[in-house]
This record gives sequence, structure tokens and C-alpha cells, in this order.
Amino acid sequence: MFFQFSDLLLLCSARLITNRVISGSGPAYRLRAKFHVDNMQILEGDNLVTANTFYIRDDHKSVELYTQYVFVYFSF
Repeated sequence: MFFQFSDLLLLCSARLITNRVISGSGPAYRLRAKFHVDNMQILEGDNLVTANTFYIRDDHKSVELYTQYVFVYFSF
């Protein structure tokens, strides 16, 4: 799950305990990666095993993700 702010993109996942989503006390999500929007790039993936992959990169890290759907991205 992504949370987008004006200057940040947060990549998070639901907190799980034995394959069940935690409800009640504590945070519902775990932060996986934080990207500053001004240094961030989104690039088409090149994974030959998994279809529909893409990369989110900044100056310090790169994360490969995938989606079930194909998105068309136009840059102007």
C-alpha cells in the first residue's frame, strides 16, 4: 500500500500476526520504504519471471514491485 504526500511516498504493508491482520492497539501498517518525491524515479521493470514489474528508485535505494494490471504511463 502506498501513502502519497506532497513531498514523500511511503511504501507500507499491513501488520500481520500468523497471517491475520492485527486489529485493535498498535499501528495497522509497517513502513517498508520512504521515498522523497523530488529524487524519485518510477521505471519499467525488466523481470523475466514476473510480469508487470516496475521500479521505484531514489538516490539511496531501489525497490522492485509488481501489479496484476498493466498501466500505461505517458510523459509529456
